[in-house]
This record gives sequence, C-alpha cells and structure tokens, in this order.
Amino acid sequence: PPPFFFHPHDGIRDAQESRGLGDVYKRQLSSGLSRPDYFDWPTRIAEIMTEHDPDVIVLMFGGNDAQNIRTADSRWLERFSAPWTDEYRRRVGLVMDIATADEERIVLWVGQPPMRAAGFDTRMQLLNEVYQAEADERLGVHYVDLRSMFTDASGKYARYLPDSSGKLVDVRLSDGVHLSHWGGEWLSKLLLAEISRASDGVGELWP
Repeated sequence: PPPFFFHPHDGIRDAQESRGLGDVYKRQLSSGLSRPDYFDWPTRIAEIMTEHDPDVIVLMFGGNDAQNIRTADSRWLERFSAPWTDEYRRRVGLVMDIATADEERIVLWVGQPPMRAAGFDTRMQLLNEVYQAEADERLGVHYVDLRSMFTDASGKYARYLPDSSGKLVDVRLSDGVHLSHWGGEWLSKLLLAEISRASDGVGELWP
C-alpha cells in the first residue's frame, strides 16, 4: 500500500522526495471540519482508506475551522461555545477513528503552527488543544506540536529562524499564516522523525 497520505500543506511532500517515497496526497482549498456541506472530509478519508489502505496517514486541519458550526438539525453553534467545542471534538474524533480503523496504521495529526496575528493565533491554540485531547484518547494517533519549532527563543511567532548552522532562513510566508518552502522542509524532517518513533518497523516501509 502507499506509505503516505498527506493533507494539506505542500511542504510535507518534501518528505517523499527526501526518501524516495510514493504517496497519496489530497487537499481541498478552504475546507476543514466545520463545513461538511462544502467538503465532507470524513467521507473522503474513509474512501481513501478503503481505496489505498495507506501505512501512514498525516492529517492537518484547523486553518478554516474557527467559525460557527451548523449541526445536522440546522442549529447554529457559536464558535468556541461549549456546544461548539463538543461538536467539533466529535468531528475530530470521528476522523481519527476512521484513520485508525487499521490498528497497524501510523496516524500523525499535525497541530497548527503559531500565527502572526494574536487573535488568529489564540483561535488556533484552542483548536490545537482539541486535537491533542482527542489524540491522547487514542493509542494509534500521535499529535505533532509545531509551536516550539516555529517560535523564537522567547516563544513568539517568528518569520525567520536559525537553521542547524545558525543561518537565518524564512520559514513562514509574508501572510503570517503559511509555511514557506524552508518551513515545509523543516516540517518534513520532523514528520519523518515522528514516524520513526511511532513504529519500530517503519524502516520496512521505505526503500
């Protein structure tokens, strides 16, 4: 089966190139778990699991999810209210359960990196708390925290950070939201390390 299923950041595709890996890569712009009427990710992920049966799946949501949610019975839940949080946690848990239907599959759930705008960053941190809480309830899901990787020595958002040689590189785009090419490379290396830690037999997946 394909070793990887990636969503949604282009930078993590560098992981495949660095190790000669094949992948199944899917993304849908401006989508997430708050608007299944726009794009139904749980259904699509279930289809991909059946069609490709990947050994490893990397999931990343949240950038578009800090908005009010409309329930199946047409009620609107105000973002980050208690009912909203309960419903959003249910949706996150559903995706995790679909991904871990195969107990041998490695599932990485990547949290949102720090954001330049304070308000947006606060919202992403709240979503990250949901992701980590749901991952902690499932042995097969490994939460990947990006905050320490993409903050400076004082713990604040930084567009430029030193690489292993001490040279400053632009790890974020000018919008203060997305990772740059170099940021994507850093994320790729982190994901490969996390996969190695998640499975003693991971070397068998790679040529």
